[in-house]
Amino acid sequence: MIATAAAGPPAALALLTEADGQCLVTLCGIDPAPAGRLRIIDPAAPPKYWPDLT
Repeated sequence: MIATAAAGPPAALALLTEADGQCLVTLCGIDPAPAGRLRIIDPAAPPKYWPDLT
């Protein structure tokens, strides 16, 4: 778990600097590939399982 917290943020920050707007970042776990360490979701186009709060 500590390794996930140490390895995830650099990749997440690199992707967030290129983002157009806000993003939701979830650290998933340790993976040799940076794409496997985290998941990024655009809140403007939420997944189907997010509740509709309107």
